Amino acid sequence: HATPGAAPRARSGVLAPPKPTPRAAFERSALAAFAELAAQRCRRCSAHLAALGVRTDELCAPWFRRLFVGVLPYPTVVRVFDSFLLEGAKVLFRVGIALLQRHKAALLACTSAEHVRVALRVRLQGEGDACALMAAAFRLPSFTLHSIHKLQRRELRLHGSAGRVPRLEPVPQRERPPPALLHTGASSSFFIPRLVDSQRELLATLDLDVRQQLWAALPTAERGRDGVLVYCNLTHGSSLRTLYALCEAAGVSTRGAIVVARALDGRGVFGGYTSHGVRQSAGQPYGSGESFLFAASERVVGAGVRTYGWTRQNDLFAHGDATYWAMGGGRTGSFGLSVDDDVCGGSSAPCETFGLDASLHDASAERFRYAVLEVWALQ
Repeated sequence: HATPGAAPRARSGVLAPPKPTPRAAFERSALAAFAELAAQRCRRCSAHLAALGVRTDELCAPWFRRLFVGVLPYPTVVRVFDSFLLEGAKVLFRVGIALLQRHKAALLACTSAEHVRVALRVRLQGEGDACALMAAAFRLPSFTLHSIHKLQRRELRLHGSAGRVPRLEPVPQRERPPPALLHTGASSSFFIPRLVDSQRELLATLDLDVRQQLWAALPTAERGRDGVLVYCNLTHGSSLRTLYALCEAAGVSTRGAIVVARALDGRGVFGGYTSHGVRQSAGQPYGSGESFLFAASERVVGAGVRTYGWTRQNDLFAHGDATYWAMGGGRTGSFGLSVDDDVCGGSSAPCETFGLDASLHDASAERFRYAVLEVWALQ
């Protein structure tokens, strides 16, 4: 027992503050970096929270510690986690900033710290539209890993960690592997997606093997959905304006969709998955690294579906205006896949976005005419 009146001895974790571990210091620096970014991009909201005595880093810490599990609805968490595995920690920062911006009005209406926590908890549980959230997150002006790491280093040095700042540089990328060939036979997926029209009548646009292998390449949150036909040039006419209008009416302008094409010479099927739909964007790029291009030969049994994923060379995932719609691009000015304004012709050429080294349709011909062009929503 301690002697009465004697000064208690400092013990680690009891009276003396515990020595921060590298992991704790790194977590603290990451939260401080997020708070700084929030102050830059959500100024009114951050200032209001500060006036109520709410620290942004403490308010949002559970989001990052739990990767939004229990914070957002489960399907939305799956979508965020899928992007996190693909693109890294900056996705969490993007989603966090997007959440603050989407619920700015509710936060500004709060009058106390407890009111803030309750209101935000309720609002985040209602974030059931994962596509809308991810679209808002990826519409944010780019902030690089370098800028985030710079903020983290500054925070670490402010708290006496100079000289032992952990390496925050992104892991060097290995040489890009060849395009993935999804071929594991008929048992590659237990889920067999249906392809239906707007009246839920079954269609047979893709054969079973191609369908299963293509769905296996989709983001995890999309693999259990069926394909619903939104546009077909043979049914709705050859007009890019009509294509845009039908996609907007069906809500495919903001969520994942599959573009499927066949050329007149019938050399297999090809197309792409666009994570944020088909829409006009005034030529500005949109979408995320979940997007990919694909090609499949239905003449060769067991040929498989060849997919071309994001290479991180640029972010030209999808873009279009009244005269064209395309996926991919690069310094050469060519597209991985494009559709002309009359939806009769298009092109496919090597592009940096998806590491495409030859045309999806035919290595010897970048321009071609469409026999069939379809857009499928995932529902």
